[in-house]
Amino acid sequence: MVDASGDSTTTTAASPGDGVTTSSIPAAVAGSSGAGAEATPSSTVKPGSAGGQTTRTTSGPAARSEPAGTGGQAPAQGRTASAPQAGVAPAPAPGPGQPYKVGGIFPLSGGISALGRPAEQAARAYIQSVNDAGGVNGRRIEFITEDDGGDPNRTRAAAEKLVERDGIFVMGPSFTPFSPDLVSFLEKKGVPFIGFDGVNVEGFSSASTVTVGASIAPHARTLVPYWVEKTKVKRMAVVYLDVPPAVTYLKETRDVICPKIGCQVVDAQPVQFNTTDYTSMLLRFRSQNVEGVFIVTDPGSAVKLLLQAKQQNYKPSPGGYLGQHGIYLDLVAGSCGNFCDGILAPTSLFPPQVKSPATDEMRKVVGKYFSNVDYGYFTELGYVSSRLLVDVLRQAGSPDRGKVLEVARGLTAYDTGGFTNPARPLDLTPGREHERDMILMRMEKGVWKQETDWLTPRKF
Repeated sequence: MVDASGDSTTTTAASPGDGVTTSSIPAAVAGSSGAGAEATPSSTVKPGSAGGQTTRTTSGPAARSEPAGTGGQAPAQGRTASAPQAGVAPAPAPGPGQPYKVGGIFPLSGGISALGRPAEQAARAYIQSVNDAGGVNGRRIEFITEDDGGDPNRTRAAAEKLVERDGIFVMGPSFTPFSPDLVSFLEKKGVPFIGFDGVNVEGFSSASTVTVGASIAPHARTLVPYWVEKTKVKRMAVVYLDVPPAVTYLKETRDVICPKIGCQVVDAQPVQFNTTDYTSMLLRFRSQNVEGVFIVTDPGSAVKLLLQAKQQNYKPSPGGYLGQHGIYLDLVAGSCGNFCDGILAPTSLFPPQVKSPATDEMRKVVGKYFSNVDYGYFTELGYVSSRLLVDVLRQAGSPDRGKVLEVARGLTAYDTGGFTNPARPLDLTPGREHERDMILMRMEKGVWKQETDWLTPRKF
């Protein structure tokens, strides 16, 4: 172990015999984009794959009313869900032979769909592989996912639908980085959350929430000190998406890390998903003699910034560019080419671009059900969170929420199967955040390469 100071097209799963359904990446990668804009296909569902127990719908103000004649059942594939029925209590535990109903919420459309869609696909692929092998404790898993478009209001509407109408047994793998109240809502309803993304720290204080993910602080406290000490950058600018998690990254860097290691954030520029002009921002940084630019945005915004920097042939020295774990995605490296050589990004999971028994297994399983998936931290998190969910359900035995939480409280040395530092088995017990180690990745010739072994985040 080394210290960090070291040198809506909604994707719909196809049932057997169905045609191929496509999903797409945000148009922000190509140019101007609103939050819900879409572009060329990025991945496909293989015909006849991921069938069986699967439902995906759109929740929140953007959702249409349920068509007449559905009898109150879940919408058919391709339809959107109605608002949840007020006052409906969560369903009891499934009866003999009935499936585990597991919920999931992802931004399958909108500005961060480039992260949300592959995360959902990876989670769904693992669950379907378990179903295809006979399920868990003699039961299949019905994975009911909702598209919140990255909108916290729609996240809450999605959670209400899943709990109050669909009657989920547990909330499973999800990616809801902008939601301030999903965890508290599930706690109030008595629904365990096995697969929280870890972005927002409130999930770590919950007694009924379990995550394989790491919060922003350990990512930043590994990445920034390493970059500063490797490149000797002192004067940095931060370009950040104007959303709470990115603001947390900014504050952690500017107010906690830099005062201790001798760097300074001399400029911080907020952007939106639909920001298209980065040229004036880059010219501003050049005039300020900025020595490095920390990119704390979604993948599409990062690509726009880097392509415009490439057009200007502007690479600040000595630090160049740095990326937080939200830009660690095949899409970004593939769009940027050699100009982006040297850009670093962190991950708390063993990188999917590096061969290992764990990552080979993941690619094989995901590739069985989905084609052309973009791999990165959140893609892998979806997959590993599904493994965690299945392990917890299996150990719990009977479909009892109390037993699920009892198993969760016993996760003091969880074996992720090679996805995390093997020298430090994970303590995933709910109620507080536990220490996590990181690996740093580096862009090189349009792909991500491993920069470091496992690093311990710096303490401040």
